Amino acid sequence: MADTVREQIIAGIATDLATITTANGYENTVVNVQRFMQSGLSVADVPCVIVNFDEERKTQGPSDRAECDLRVTVDVWAVHDEDSVSGYTASLVDSLAGDVEKAIMSDTTRDGFARGCEIESVIPFRLAEGQPFVGATVSVKITYTHDISNPYTARA
Repeated sequence: MADTVREQIIAGIATDLATITTANGYENTVVNVQRFMQSGLSVADVPCVIVNFDEERKTQGPSDRAECDLRVTVDVWAVHDEDSVSGYTASLVDSLAGDVEKAIMSDTTRDGFARGCEIESVIPFRLAEGQPFVGATVSVKITYTHDISNPYTARA
């Protein structure tokens, strides 16, 4: 089965997020990267990231192209083990969100499929004392085009 341009972009983001390790120059090492599964996801092994297809808006452009604004969210989950990670929990969350931004922005063309890629927001999960998990949602907007009659064919 062929993948739409949208799917190729989202899969590429997940691949780039899987490179988040201290050995690759990041501040943290992500244990796993997941995408939506109807049967469920696991955040038992942290830090982990979950890549979500949020929405896509399309307009018909010139020359039979669909101009697309694709929104993807990345949830980064962590547990602050104060015995092994010193400092504030908010600093840990910020560091992980920073690594997610760095990985996503390492290829703003998304393997040549996108015309643009930008981080729109970073929103920490609502934090409360004693909460078992912490994290943030990084929202990304990717602009790209595909053939108006075929979402599997990228257009310039």
